[in-house]
Amino acid sequence: MLTGQEIFNKSVSGLLNQGKQSNDEFGDSCMYRGNEEGSKCAIGHLIDDNLYTPKIEGHTFRCLVGTEPVLLTSCGIDVEYDNVFELCIMLQIIHDEYNSTDSPFNQYIIRQCTALADTKGFDKTVLQNWEAN
Repeated sequence: MLTGQEIFNKSVSGLLNQGKQSNDEFGDSCMYRGNEEGSKCAIGHLIDDNLYTPKIEGHTFRCLVGTEPVLLTSCGIDVEYDNVFELCIMLQIIHDEYNSTDSPFNQYIIRQCTALADTKGFDKTVLQNWEAN
């Protein structure tokens, strides 16, 4: 199973490499797999492509815990381990609450995830490496 740090690193690096929010074709609903080729939300980066199913769209992570536990555990997400449940909810909120009028996407992700890392005691190397580029 993935640790909280591993989930943080995988999700954050995926979002920063992508550089944009994962939305539907109208740009107004966040999606695990977005309309643009390859775009994923914070939790979408944790779901293996071969295990993804469109039926999860429109459901929050909290809902997936109840409806898709096999999918989540198959991807290494154990909500009973290392505060993973709370972390995944927070990562999903950070992604979903992005507003393009606030700041560029990557600046927003770095700012919000730095605060999350500080709160949860996560190593911030993934963020520092991105800022150094």
